[in-house]
Amino acid sequence: MVDTGRRVLLIEDNPGDARLLQVMLADSGGGRFGLTAVGTLAEGIAAIGGNGFEAILLDLTLPDSAGIDTVLRTRAAAPHVPIIVMTGMNDEEMATRAVREGAQDYLVKGHADGALLVRAIGYAIERHRIEEQVRASLEGKVWLLKEIHHRVKNNLQIVSSLLQLQSRYIDDRKVLDIFRESQNRVRSMALIHERLYRSEDLETIDFSEYVRNLTSHLQKTYRDTAANVQMSVDIGDIKLDVETGIPCGLIITELVSNAMKYAFPDGRKGTITISLEQAGDRAYVLTVSDDGVGLPADFDPGSSGSLGMQLINTLTDQLDGEVELDGSRGTRYTITFFEQSRSDGRGAP
Repeated sequence: MVDTGRRVLLIEDNPGDARLLQVMLADSGGGRFGLTAVGTLAEGIAAIGGNGFEAILLDLTLPDSAGIDTVLRTRAAAPHVPIIVMTGMNDEEMATRAVREGAQDYLVKGHADGALLVRAIGYAIERHRIEEQVRASLEGKVWLLKEIHHRVKNNLQIVSSLLQLQSRYIDDRKVLDIFRESQNRVRSMALIHERLYRSEDLETIDFSEYVRNLTSHLQKTYRDTAANVQMSVDIGDIKLDVETGIPCGLIITELVSNAMKYAFPDGRKGTITISLEQAGDRAYVLTVSDDGVGLPADFDPGSSGSLGMQLINTLTDQLDGEVELDGSRGTRYTITFFEQSRSDGRGAP
């Protein structure tokens, strides 16, 4: 049976119920709705394609499907069409579950009159239209945010390239090291934005993958030392937000760079180990250690005048963290810090 008007698909195997719904729509809908009725889910799915239905009235008990599976299969076939479940008087719990699984609304057979039916269809279509507008708006914002990360990454790579080009004209080894360290810092930030640009999750980064990419770059930078030094990364399935990931990545860059430069002189072999573990709600412990020659006995990280140590202390403060240094066997930095809140920008309460 087919009427004219806004197109509604009814999937109902009871001819009496189907006829009643048609009459109710005709009497109360004022000609605004056109009803197409089929008796099985297979027929309904076949009818969906290209017919421009604006709503689906769906019986949960059909000859070829029943229960929540009926909703899931219908939604898979028509993801952009609102579904109104038609249920028996004793199946409201099932209908409520159907709404949680994607149905727009439900009506109880025998309790729905023409006015309620028309209102439910109208509301479902309008709510769906608003949801689609919100979804389109969010997709646009996601695209814009990805584009921002992409452009920031490109700009940082340009800065890194400029530093690389400029370093070719420098003969002073000390100045050359400064340029190289600055290039590594820029690269560590660019990697964050590159990961976010390529990820579906724009709020957090897979920190294990990020650190592996970062250390791979550092090994290429210090290739002479890296030939004799192994890199061990022990980070599980940990995701950090951008506000935490960038300073944490910069800290790792500084500590690994220091180890590469000073821990393994004269071709000494060894291992640099990086680990990160969660120590509580938003609390983490980062450890960067090496089995190299260790630090001078009188070394004081708090009073060190090097830019690297100043950065480590500043970034740790930014993460509401603390630094512990153990130089008894090699060098071991342990930094306890808190993930920064995305909502208010603060760390631990």
